[in-house]
Amino acid sequence: MVSKSFKKVYQFKIRLIDIEPPIWRRIQVPESYTFFELHAAIQAAMGWNCYHLHEFQIVHPKTGKEARVVTDPDEEAFDSFSFEQGFKRIAEKQNLTEEQKNIFLHMHKMIMENSEPVFDERKEKISDWFSTDNNVAIYIYDFGDWFEHEVKLEKILPRENNTHYPNCIAGKRACPPEDCGGPGAYMEFLKMLKDPQSKDIELMHWYGEDFDPEYFDLKTVNSNRFKRYLRNCV
Repeated sequence: MVSKSFKKVYQFKIRLIDIEPPIWRRIQVPESYTFFELHAAIQAAMGWNCYHLHEFQIVHPKTGKEARVVTDPDEEAFDSFSFEQGFKRIAEKQNLTEEQKNIFLHMHKMIMENSEPVFDERKEKISDWFSTDNNVAIYIYDFGDWFEHEVKLEKILPRENNTHYPNCIAGKRACPPEDCGGPGAYMEFLKMLKDPQSKDIELMHWYGEDFDPEYFDLKTVNSNRFKRYLRNCV
């Protein structure tokens, strides 16, 4: 996916939330990118496979209120499913009773009913939203497993003529496998890897016995994944 002509490049650090040690990537993308193109670049750099729904949450630069940038603003799934699932996961983390969970969800639904309308990721340019003053968004991937990524704008740079964009310039650690159960389940898997006595054979087969959580190959991202996944995410 080669975007239109551009003079500036936006450098982002993408970090998975609620997972330690940190899994992150540093990418550079054209200023002309839409949120959809940014989504595709994040998928490729992180190691995801575009299997699931996603959305961005970011403060609207004009209203100062949190907004959602999604695949299809008219699709009810984003209103009735994604946020409900996300809030349920937050409620479960707090070890709330069923009554407390219901109150918690009700309060957040009321907030959402009065929130900013959603925006179409194919129409919204990142340059209209991100700035040095408004430099952080949350990218949610897979509304079942609910992987949250912090997307932080680090720099706005001049384009380098001999560099192909998008470009991944750094990163650490492997992305969790698809459908692994979310950050909590992945952290439990990492604990198991450190304790040979507790290894679950079925779980090892699920992840793949050769899965290395510390593995990250920058060259593979730039030479193969960007080309393949930017094409497949369209």
